[in-house]
Amino acid sequence: MDEEIAAQLANGTWELARPPEGTRLLPCRWVYKVKRGADGEIERFKARLVAKGYEQRAGIDYGELFAPTSRFASLRALLAVASAKGMPIHQLDVSTAFLNGELEEELWMQQPPGYESKDPNQACRLKRSIYGLKQAPRCWYVKLVAALDKLGFKPSQADPALFIKKDENGIVYLLVHVDDIVTTSDDVELIKKVKAAVGEAFKIRDLGEAKVFLGMEISRGENGEVKLSQQRYIEELLQRHQLADAKPRSTPLPPGSKVLPAGDGETELVDS
Repeated sequence: MDEEIAAQLANGTWELARPPEGTRLLPCRWVYKVKRGADGEIERFKARLVAKGYEQRAGIDYGELFAPTSRFASLRALLAVASAKGMPIHQLDVSTAFLNGELEEELWMQQPPGYESKDPNQACRLKRSIYGLKQAPRCWYVKLVAALDKLGFKPSQADPALFIKKDENGIVYLLVHVDDIVTTSDDVELIKKVKAAVGEAFKIRDLGEAKVFLGMEISRGENGEVKLSQQRYIEELLQRHQLADAKPRSTPLPPGSKVLPAGDGETELVDS
C-alpha cells in the first residue's frame, strides 16, 4: 500500500484541496492481489487503490469510453509468424498503466483509506486517470497511441491493439493488452531499442523472453516452434473442484453411450 501511494504521489494523480460546495465525491477502496510467476510461486504482493467508478453518472462524469484490447487470434497469429521466422519474443509490463492517462473531466475522489490528511474536509482532485474510472482504459489507450506514434508505430487495421513499425532497419511488432506488451522482430537489437524507448515514455518492467501472457504459458522448442499451454490454470481448476486425483478420461462417457431423458418413474438428479 505504501508503494502504491508513493507511485500515485510521484505520478501526480491527484492534488489535495477543498472541493466546491455540493461536489459529489467518488469513493475509493483498496484491492489486493498475489502475483505468481510462470512456475506458480509467489512473485510479489500487490495493492492497488481503485476508485468506485460504477458510481459515476452517465453523460456527466465521462465521455468516450471505448478502448480496444488485443484479441487471442492476433496473439496466435503473431506467435505463428515469430515461430515460422525464428523471431525472438519478448515481453514487458507497464507499471500503473492507467495512471498515465490524462483526464478531461473534473473529478473529485475521497481520500485513500488509511492515508487521510489531517484536514477531513479535503479531497483528491484527480488530475490523471485512476483504476476503476469508467474512462481510465480509454485515457490510457489514447496516451499509449500518442507515445507509440512518436516512436514510429502505427496501429494495424486488422487489430488496433497491434502496432507495427517498419523502416530500413526492419520490422517490429507490438501487441498490447491493457498494460501487458509482447514484442517481436527478426532483429534482437531492434527489440532492445524499442523496449528502451518505451521505458523512457513509461515506467516498465522488462520481463525478457515471454514466458506467461494473459494466463497462457509460452515456451519455445529447439526448432523455434512456439507452444502455448494453460497447465497451471487447469491444475487450479481441478484443485478448486476437488478433481485433482480424478482418473483422466478422453471423454466423459464411453463411446457409444446413449443419454436418454428421465422417465416418469425415475428420480431426476438433484444436482445435474
